[in-house]
Amino acid sequence: MHNKCNRFSRFNKHHINKWFNPPFCSTPNIVHPPPNSSPSMLSQRPVWVDELFTNIRHIETRLDKLDQIGILVNSMNMKVIKVEQETKSLSERLAAVEISTQYVSDQYEDQKTKCNELKSSVINIEKTINTQHSDVSSVEKKNDSTEKRN
Repeated sequence: MHNKCNRFSRFNKHHINKWFNPPFCSTPNIVHPPPNSSPSMLSQRPVWVDELFTNIRHIETRLDKLDQIGILVNSMNMKVIKVEQETKSLSERLAAVEISTQYVSDQYEDQKTKCNELKSSVINIEKTINTQHSDVSSVEKKNDSTEKRN
């Protein structure tokens, strides 16, 4: 760690002015070497530059991974939205089924009540018929006995 700091501080002392004060050039995006640099200096890069490039490559790799994660998150988000929409649709259908079920249940109870009332009426009618039949039989017997007496 100490060597890196020394290298960087050496770089700062000797080369910082050359990087921040580039010579005037008419062609954009072309970096000209400092005017007092030798060819041997140009062929050798400082170690910190290689480390910087390595770090940049790592950052690019991580950014690619983040992009892939972003794509997966977007895909999952779309699936969640689809599930939410389908759940809402199913919830609405379930509410309609519950309303229909309640209607059928109410109708069933209403018909059951009417059937019980009808059954009671039939029982009452049967009792009335039986009573009247007994009365008729009784009258017939009396009538027969009266006729026999006469």
